[in-house]
Amino acid sequence: MEAKSANLYASIEPEVKEKAESILSTLGIPASNAINMFYRQIILQRGLSF
Repeated sequence: MEAKSANLYASIEPEVKEKAESILSTLGIPASNAINMFYRQIILQRGLSF
């Protein structure tokens, strides 16, 4: 049986984390969903789009 999720550990500057999570909260998007969306875009673009 394949795992439904995997853990990701990353070090992020506290100020960047706070600001990003504040914006995501306003949008109603949990940080884990945003990270998942970012990873999916990497797959679709076969790289970074910026």
